[in-house]
Amino acid sequence: MRRAIALALIMVIIVLVAYFTKPTRQQCMDEAVAQYEKVLDNMVENAPATVSKELFRTTLLKAFEQGLSVKDNMVYQQIYQQKGGVNNTIGWGAFGLVQIHFK
Repeated sequence: MRRAIALALIMVIIVLVAYFTKPTRQQCMDEAVAQYEKVLDNMVENAPATVSKELFRTTLLKAFEQGLSVKDNMVYQQIYQQKGGVNNTIGWGAFGLVQIHFK
């Protein structure tokens, strides 16, 4: 019985810490854009010479930002990118951390 109460207390403490330390919606979006800019650098380097690289970069970044959304779950944030009407999960934010994974 004592172990069950101790386990429940530990779980409550973990949930409270996760709730109060989850990153904000803006922090999640900023981190996703920063990570995408790193990926975008490789794409722009390999762009055809006939395309203006700055225009190509700006267009891709703007399209990414428009499709970006963050869903607030109770103890963490889930980061989505919408492509063709489908939401693809690209990352999460919890305990003050934001993790982004591009496929």
